[in-house]
Amino acid sequence: MRRNTNVGFDRRQFISGVAAGAGALASTGVAVAGCKDHDAPDLDEVADGKSDTTYYCLQKRWFFEKKLVEITPLKGSIPVEELYGWDRTHYSSVGTKPLQREDTCTLFLYEGPEGDLSLVIVHEKWTGDNDGGAASFTFLGLPKDGSWIVQDDEYDAPSNFDQWETEGLLQTVHWTWAGGRNDGGAYGPLDDDLYFRIDPAFNEDAELYGEEYEGEVETWELLSGPLDDPERHELWMDEEANFFKSIFDHRDHEDYWEQKREEWGDEDDEDRNADENDGDDEADDDGEEADEEDDGGWWEDDDADDDDDDWWD
Repeated sequence: MRRNTNVGFDRRQFISGVAAGAGALASTGVAVAGCKDHDAPDLDEVADGKSDTTYYCLQKRWFFEKKLVEITPLKGSIPVEELYGWDRTHYSSVGTKPLQREDTCTLFLYEGPEGDLSLVIVHEKWTGDNDGGAASFTFLGLPKDGSWIVQDDEYDAPSNFDQWETEGLLQTVHWTWAGGRNDGGAYGPLDDDLYFRIDPAFNEDAELYGEEYEGEVETWELLSGPLDDPERHELWMDEEANFFKSIFDHRDHEDYWEQKREEWGDEDDEDRNADENDGDDEADDDGEEADEEDDGGWWEDDDADDDDDDWWD
């Protein structure tokens, strides 16, 4: 498990020091790797028509209130890491700036030039009028053969406060960012028959809120359609979001959901057994994990009453 829980001098001091050092080296003609401005792509030029695939995002609340969004992935002619454009000078996503909004978490599926599908998350607007912020996302069901293609932030310095827990059944990322900057990442490739969910926590509910920055995220938006002019759908910030390929009728969905829970449960058993074999030092932690599973994972609670209503309709 990887955790970046560095503490130390202020991030702005670090960035100022890097900038000063980069300037000094540049003045002597020495190249500074990773310290040049990223060439942000023109989204009008890299937009590659409309994707011919459709996915769905579902959120539910008590009394069967639901929000179902049909998603068309944003499609482009460049790889997702180039589109994201993480820039070492600004420690932000520069490439997605035209898609960003102030005080907003932006999320979308991206179809690259080889047909590969990725999940892209960008918190806040780079160079925007904001005070920074914090968010924590827990992911369930991301493909095991995928990876975080972009980890924003992913660098070794005391100014990096983000925490990435990307091994095991549940993956959790805790982000925090300064004013005028942003944060996020990209995961892929996603399965064509994808089925995963995100449990979000923003602002005071986020793990790192108030430790470095105290700005507020006000909106969570899901983008769909053409890369150069997508539609924007507002999601509930206090509810899990489920992403999937096909809408099932009620019983088919229940059967499929049970199948996924069994798969996730088997994977959780395998991960826990592997941890137990690592040594006696982790025995207590493994026991706690076993107790947590016996109590049921957080994904097992919200479908308990689905037999009472066809909430897909």
